Amino acid sequence: MATNEEIHKIDTAQLLSILNNEEELIIKPRNFADDYDIGGVECGRVVSRVNKTLFDYRIGDKAVSSRLPSIFNRRIVLLNPITKEVVIEFYHKRLPLLFKACYKQEIRCLTGEINGTQSIGSIQKRLVFGKIWYDVYDGVREHIASLALRKSHIRSKIQHRVPEVSIFDTDETKNIGHIYPFSTDLERSEYGNAVAMKIPHNLPVETKAILLIATLMIKSRVN
Repeated sequence: MATNEEIHKIDTAQLLSILNNEEELIIKPRNFADDYDIGGVECGRVVSRVNKTLFDYRIGDKAVSSRLPSIFNRRIVLLNPITKEVVIEFYHKRLPLLFKACYKQEIRCLTGEINGTQSIGSIQKRLVFGKIWYDVYDGVREHIASLALRKSHIRSKIQHRVPEVSIFDTDETKNIGHIYPFSTDLERSEYGNAVAMKIPHNLPVETKAILLIATLMIKSRVN
C-alpha cells in the first residue's frame, strides 16, 4: 500500500523541465506593476536567452503589514507565468552573518495538491578569508556548487558579460559559471537592473533551479 509520502512525491524534474538545455537565465525586474502586480515588493520575469518567459518571480510580500518579517525574513517565489501558481518557494533569512553560518536555508518545490511540497536543495552562507561564499546543496544534502562574491563590483552600466559572482563545482577548483549584470540599455529603463546567470546547459534542472534562487537572493549585490 502506498504511503502518504509516496502519494505526494513530486516529480521535480518534470515540473522544472522548462529549464532543460537552458544555459543563460536572465532576471528582469519590473519598474511598474499596474497590470503585473503579483503581490511582491519586487516582481519580474525570468527569461531565456531568446527572451522566452520561463517563470515570473516575486521577492517579499506586500500583504505583510509589519516591517519586522521583511527585515529578518524575505520570501522568494518562482511562479508559472501562465497560471501564476507558485512552483518554488524559498525563505531568505536575513539575520546577522554570525547566525547565517549555523544553518541551511531550504528551497522547496510546490504543487497545487495538499501537502505537495518537497525540498530540492538548500543554501548556506559562510566567510572565507573575509570574503562571502554561498554553499549550494541538493535535496539529499550533497554539496553541488559554491558561489563566491567578488568585492570589486563594476558599477557602470555597460553591455553584459561582466562576471561578478563565480560559480564553482563541488571541489571548488573549477569555475562552471557566473552571475553578472545584464543590461542592453544605458537609460536605466524597465530592464536597467537585469541580472543574468550563465551555467552549463546540461546541469540537472533541479540544480539550475537552486542556482536561480541563489541568484535572486544575491542579485542586489550584483547590480
